[in-house]
Amino acid sequence: MLLAACSFEPKGGPDRSNPGDAGDANSVPVDTLDAFAGTVTSPWRLTLHDPMQTQDVTKAPVLVMLDPTRIDYAKVGDPKTQLRFHELDDNTDLPFEVLSWQPGDKSEIWIQVHTIQFDQPNAVDMYFGAGANGNDDATGVWSDNYQLVEHLDQNLVDSTGKHADATTVNNATVDPGHIGYAAHMHGGDGEEIAIPNDGDLFNDYSNFTFDCWLYADYADPDLQGAEPRVFDKGGPFDLARLHNGGSGELQMQIDLHFTSSKNSTHPLTIQPRNWTHLAWTYQHTDQNVRFYIDGIQDSPDNIGDRTMLVSTNDFAVGVVSSLPVMSGFIDEMRVASTGRSASYMHVQYLSGADQLISYGPPP
Repeated sequence: MLLAACSFEPKGGPDRSNPGDAGDANSVPVDTLDAFAGTVTSPWRLTLHDPMQTQDVTKAPVLVMLDPTRIDYAKVGDPKTQLRFHELDDNTDLPFEVLSWQPGDKSEIWIQVHTIQFDQPNAVDMYFGAGANGNDDATGVWSDNYQLVEHLDQNLVDSTGKHADATTVNNATVDPGHIGYAAHMHGGDGEEIAIPNDGDLFNDYSNFTFDCWLYADYADPDLQGAEPRVFDKGGPFDLARLHNGGSGELQMQIDLHFTSSKNSTHPLTIQPRNWTHLAWTYQHTDQNVRFYIDGIQDSPDNIGDRTMLVSTNDFAVGVVSSLPVMSGFIDEMRVASTGRSASYMHVQYLSGADQLISYGPPP
């Protein structure tokens, strides 16, 4: 929503007082801000590089995190038309989605980069100002087989445009999170972010990727036998929960169910009170369910060439019942009907951690 003075309603940039929030690895140090202020000119060069990539990544969403060291806010009235992102290798303007816009503070914009080459840095020029002639296009950013993209901000809108707006149920709230706002679950019974008209998610999928950022708000990782729920769908995507591993560590587990009674129940060990990027992928030709913690692959499950089971239940953050849910936050939740590569998932982690892009003037 556009407000007076052409400023967008704040959607809560990352809470830097939260110990789990990502730092600003590529920002200019605070003690140089005074000398740096006012020197950001259009275009400004965004250089993308992931040293762990082993193959090109195409049509990837990338998070551009702005602050006064990375943009001259005074030159931008309406970011939806006065920003433009241009990929140099393809000589192409890129679709973008303004997630939050807070002049003088942190702002977040998602762009879709056509190709991130693995063997060299990749350049995108950001133009800003009245002559930028940009066009905010959220569905364009998420056009590559994404079936659901919930930023879980205050609007609870699916950025793919394929589902109705979500709603909060039974004390679930939306509060400042890792990237803008996030779903905040308080450990009560039946708390839920309900996403309607999505009963087809995961049904009969022969390929999929599910990823999110998770913050488990527990001082002690020992849950004393409790298994608080995190997501709920039933059928193909069941019993998403936290529990304790054999050594008492905190683990996140989703029970994935496929045809021919094949299941994947691989737990992922996480650190409490720390933002963690988690991902599950499956490509039927590869025959492995693959798991990623902060972009690093865990041991895969070989299930053969299968499709996921079918459930008519809607998908929910939290749980559609009287069962207790986790205490903590879920942010940037996505479902895609394709199995993403290891390089793709590492790029997504670095992007969300503000470690993929370096910012500066063009050479």
